[in-house]
Amino acid sequence: MGWLPSSCKESSTCPLKTQTVTAEEFIRRFLQHVLPERFVKVRYYGIWSLNKRHLLNKAKELLEGTVTEQEVPEDKESSDVKNEAKPFCYPKCGSVLVLVENLQPKKRRPP
Repeated sequence: MGWLPSSCKESSTCPLKTQTVTAEEFIRRFLQHVLPERFVKVRYYGIWSLNKRHLLNKAKELLEGTVTEQEVPEDKESSDVKNEAKPFCYPKCGSVLVLVENLQPKKRRPP
């Protein structure tokens, strides 16, 4: 088994490092980046796209922050309201969602 010099970067601020790895380890690391058959690599979609960078930053801020629950006074009326499910209202038109059927995902073999 041979040895191969390999260069890598740990982050954008770190300089390039050179290390020697076995051929088997080099192939293992290389194959980590190969997609399975029929998979298509989608780059920069959704919040990852460059023109949605502000949404990515907003999501990071929301995930880093701590969420606190609002304190609700515990009386009989408020406890009855908690047990009832609130209907989902659409934010734009204000109409209430009517659930007709709950669809389960179809089972299929993994790709």
